[in-house]
Amino acid sequence: MHAFWAALLAWVVILILMAVSLLLLRRQIIKFFFANFTKVLMTDNYVENLAEMYAVIFKLTPQLLLECELRSASGKSLERPFGTALRFSKWEYLFFNPVYLSRMPLADGLSAGTDVVIGPKARRPLTLQLPVMIGGMAYCNALSPAVKVALAKAASAVGTCANTGHGPFLKEERAAADKLVLQYSKGQWAHDEEIIRQADMIEIAFGRGSIGGTAVQISSETTRDDPRFAELIGVQPGEEYKMPRRFSGIENATDLKKLVNKLRSITGGVPIGVKIGATHYLEQELDIFVDAGVDAIAICGAEGGTHGSAASLLDNLGLPTLPAVIRAAHYFDLHKLRGKISLLVGGGLVEPGQFLKALALGADAVFIGTAALVALVHTQSGKVLPWEPPTGLIFNAGRSREQFDIEAGAKSLANFLRSCNAEMQSLAAAMGRCHINQINKKDLCSIHPGLAKIAEVDLAWQP
Repeated sequence: MHAFWAALLAWVVILILMAVSLLLLRRQIIKFFFANFTKVLMTDNYVENLAEMYAVIFKLTPQLLLECELRSASGKSLERPFGTALRFSKWEYLFFNPVYLSRMPLADGLSAGTDVVIGPKARRPLTLQLPVMIGGMAYCNALSPAVKVALAKAASAVGTCANTGHGPFLKEERAAADKLVLQYSKGQWAHDEEIIRQADMIEIAFGRGSIGGTAVQISSETTRDDPRFAELIGVQPGEEYKMPRRFSGIENATDLKKLVNKLRSITGGVPIGVKIGATHYLEQELDIFVDAGVDAIAICGAEGGTHGSAASLLDNLGLPTLPAVIRAAHYFDLHKLRGKISLLVGGGLVEPGQFLKALALGADAVFIGTAALVALVHTQSGKVLPWEPPTGLIFNAGRSREQFDIEAGAKSLANFLRSCNAEMQSLAAAMGRCHINQINKKDLCSIHPGLAKIAEVDLAWQP
């Protein structure tokens, strides 16, 4: 026993001496290793030099290098969550114009109104207390039921709406949401009249900005691991399902109008809208939707997120959000659709300045996805970091989804939405606007000549 303690003491002394030596000689040790490393780095041929990796990384970017390696490992289409990391829409080139005496700022104690009516001509229009909607994010193929409930609770707390996404209808989401948008998808679920009647708005989902109208593949693993999901979409556990690219039975405005009228009749007159990914053929698509008599049109720009889609689609498909809202708003003005059809815009919008710029350019409301999930997770990410990403908490296939706290998540997202609304009100007050629906292109200028021209706003250096 004495020998054990003696040996342990000896090791402790040795470790202490080593630590003291390293502490005293740290400069010399670091200098020795650094001098030898830099000598090798600066004398080795490039093909043998570690610096060659630096050149490759920054030629490809760290993300593209990683994706090259992931493709090499699997040989399959690379599924990337949350959309593109590229910033196509240069919102930062647009600036709001404050006023002083040419028009007075809003008086102290007054707050700009932020309520908005979606589908103003519908028999039962949808009224929101703020113009920021939760975008469509589906259960199971993307989010867990708990996350869907948290999104609904947050939306209810601030007076906006939740959205089912293209997945099946969840009773607990409906119970948690004061106002719920039902996505009528190309899948054959959530088409029952009993479900449709529970919607506060219908969104016929043709596609999204980041993936267009591509097919959505639901794997056998997904239906096997969640039998409830399999039952809701009408397949057996372990059976694959592929949502088609096209809507069955809809090939033109006449077909779409029949569906719009049918849904309007079933729901008793809630707004019936459509959702598409932004495209250079935008005006041609809008012609069809207007002819079909829709109450709202939701346009998702190329920066829109997704649970997972081919990286090449996310980085290369569609029209970015900023030119999309400019063109759609111009179309609405040209065809005198203001006050008749609501224009909803989303895709890569993350902060209140961007929200309000989209509204100033002509959108009636905006919708968010990735930003909502980031706000929802908030400090709960500490439950899984650094061993796995926060998506493990929110995705239905996430290893840590049971650790997600619904009430905490709902509170965090509600706070985010309240904060965004307060900042939009502050911007409106600085521009002398009593309501955000008064803010328009005259309240904007740009330092980018091309953007100023297409957005029809003043160029900053020309009075």
